[in-house]
Amino acid sequence: MNKLLLPLFMLAALSLQAQTEDCGNGVDDDADGLVDCADPDCSSASVPTGAFFNTATNGTGGTLPGGSFDNNWDFSTGSITGPYSPAIVMTSYPGSYYPSPWVDCDWISHNSLGTHSVNTDYYYRIQFYLPCTTPCGASYSTPGVFCLNMDFFADNAVTEVYVNGVLQTGLAGIPPPGDPYYHVGFSASGGVSLSLCNDWQPGLNELVIHITSGPGYSGFLAQNSTSAPPVAGDPTILPAYTNTTSCIDGGIVDFDAVSTGGTWTATCGTCIDSVTGIFDPMAAGVGTYTVTYALTVPCPANDTTLITVIDTADATINPVAPVCANAAPI
Repeated sequence: MNKLLLPLFMLAALSLQAQTEDCGNGVDDDADGLVDCADPDCSSASVPTGAFFNTATNGTGGTLPGGSFDNNWDFSTGSITGPYSPAIVMTSYPGSYYPSPWVDCDWISHNSLGTHSVNTDYYYRIQFYLPCTTPCGASYSTPGVFCLNMDFFADNAVTEVYVNGVLQTGLAGIPPPGDPYYHVGFSASGGVSLSLCNDWQPGLNELVIHITSGPGYSGFLAQNSTSAPPVAGDPTILPAYTNTTSCIDGGIVDFDAVSTGGTWTATCGTCIDSVTGIFDPMAAGVGTYTVTYALTVPCPANDTTLITVIDTADATINPVAPVCANAAPI
């Protein structure tokens, strides 16, 4: 028995180590002793690109073939609680369906043709992870920090939207006017454009779209225009220019930093160009000055260094009176 228990224990441990840290569930998922936002994995996790949310995307800039399981979206019939199954890329659909302009987006449904015979409610779900904070240090649980900008089209209508189980209210066009089972939500003018900015969280997130569909066909298309948050700039002044010394007549010093687009200042005032970082020792005069490089977007950050301007040494040889050949050394 002991010989069996040891391998099973080792397999369980390896399984835990292989898991990804969910940054919002209060569990040490990857068994490294660090939970949620205390785990560095939650700081380095990346936000999904906009294309991730497109229905039928193949993840490489195109669409999946008809009849394939969608990589990211699944669906449930009749209940938001499931069970959920992978949505299926439609092999064909009516010509009245809106054609997405994106080459990596197409219609999905509960089967490859989207056919059905009675009024039906479908729930389309996508799940994804968010890190704990943006590069600027803002929590993804703060409203407005992450906004998912989506266009939704459905045969027949998008009637509800849930973010992490929370019904989103006050959304334009949801629910649609009239009978939602016969709305023309599959046309270019019948879709809805939403900016979803509330109820996100670090770790696992879930977006559910409830659509209603009358007899005939049912389909769903989601296309996204969300960009990932900008990467924080690095204001570090390059080592070649840190704590440097320059002669007053030694010519300009061209400061540089890791990231561009910031502003240069110095305690000698106009001795440095605020855009280029060119420092003029002659304009500064003899002394030691603090040089600062500051970034304001996407996150405020700065770095400082010192430059010392020294006077030019006087190498003039002073004249002496004539001396005799047998005089002592001077």
